[in-house]
Amino acid sequence: MGLQFGNVTLVDISPLIGYKIYPRIGIGISPTYKYYAYKYDYGTYSVDEKSNVFGGSIFGRVIIYQNIFGHAEYEYLFYKIKDQQYASQTISKDFQSVLVGAGYREAISENAYMYLLVLWNLNETIDSPYNNPVIRAGFSIGF
Repeated sequence: MGLQFGNVTLVDISPLIGYKIYPRIGIGISPTYKYYAYKYDYGTYSVDEKSNVFGGSIFGRVIIYQNIFGHAEYEYLFYKIKDQQYASQTISKDFQSVLVGAGYREAISENAYMYLLVLWNLNETIDSPYNNPVIRAGFSIGF
C-alpha cells in the first residue's frame, strides 16, 4: 500500500500473494489498483487530471545469499486519461513493465520479514509509471 499527497496524489493498493515452491525460490501474483490525481497551475494554463489504474503482476524471487534475494517481475497496467485536445474524450492506455533487481530482507519473527527492494524497469519510456530505479519496501508474512 502506498500514499502520496500534494500536487500529485497517489493511493496504491498492491498486495503480494506468494508461494514458496522450494526453500530458496518463491513465485507470486500482485493485483494492483492505483488512484492518481495531478493538479498544477502554470499561470495561464492549469492541469487537473485524475485516473484509476488497474492491473497486476507476476513475480519470482530467489534467495541468493542469506537475506539477499533476486527479483524478476512482469507487470501489466491499464488506465484511462482525458484527451488533452478533446477534454470530453478519454484515451485508454496500457503499459507493460519488466522489472528486475535485488532486495534485502530482515526477519522480524519466524515467518515475517521486512524487505527493501531495488528494481530496474527494463522497458522504461516517457509514459512509464515508474522512474528508474524503482524502490519498494514492505513486509512479508508467511502462513
